[in-house]
Formats: sequence, C-alpha cells, structure tokens
Amino acid sequence: MTDQHADQHPHGDSDEPTLADLREALSAAAWDERYSGDRVWSGRPNQRLVEQASELDPGTALDVACGEGGDALWLAGRGWQVTAVDISQVALDKVAAHAIERGVEDQVKVGLYDALADPRPCRASGSTWSR
Repeated sequence: MTDQHADQHPHGDSDEPTLADLREALSAAAWDERYSGDRVWSGRPNQRLVEQASELDPGTALDVACGEGGDALWLAGRGWQVTAVDISQVALDKVAAHAIERGVEDQVKVGLYDALADPRPCRASGSTWSR
C-alpha cells in the first residue's frame, strides 16, 4: 500500500527552497535585474486602490514595495503627497522619471529600503532617508 499523501504532496527537502534561495530571490540585485528592462507592470494603478481612494480628499500616502510607481503616481496626480519605497533602485529611478514626465515630482518622494538587510524603520527627511 502506498502513501497517497506523500505521492500528491512531496515534502522532500530538495523540492522546497532554502532560506538562502528565498533571500536571493528577494534581494535588491534580483529586483534590480527584474526592473532593468522595459516596463514590468502596466503603469496603471491597482483597481482596488482606485475604487477605495477615488472619493477621498488628498492627504499623505506611503506606497510600500512601489515597483514602478503606478499607485504612487496615480495618487500624486490627484494631489496626494506620496512616499514611495522599494528595494530596487532601478524601480525607484523609473518612479522618479515618470513623476517628472507627469509633472508630479513635487508630490512624490522615493526611498530605497531593504527590510531584509535592515529591519529597522526609516524616517524620511526632506528628500533623503535617515535611520
């Protein structure tokens, strides 16, 4: 009699990524490589954000793991002051360039942050980050 559970759901160590594999996949270098080519995302904001925030009065927003900035730029275009953070400097450079193209560079502040390398929170000060 065979163990059907074992056949359907292997639990061998070789099938599961190691912590080192996961850290590499989530590293700044891996994300920089992903964002190094053409646009990865559509540039449009997340539909749920649009549904939830369209009727809100502009304020301040934090976009964590902002990628190429679709959400941050959409909010900034509606008068929000947005702090956009990501692990990828390549992605943040794209956000900054798109903000300039859209004329919202005064509403978008970008910040590089790698929670795996330094889990302490960071503080925005002007256009720079401090710890």
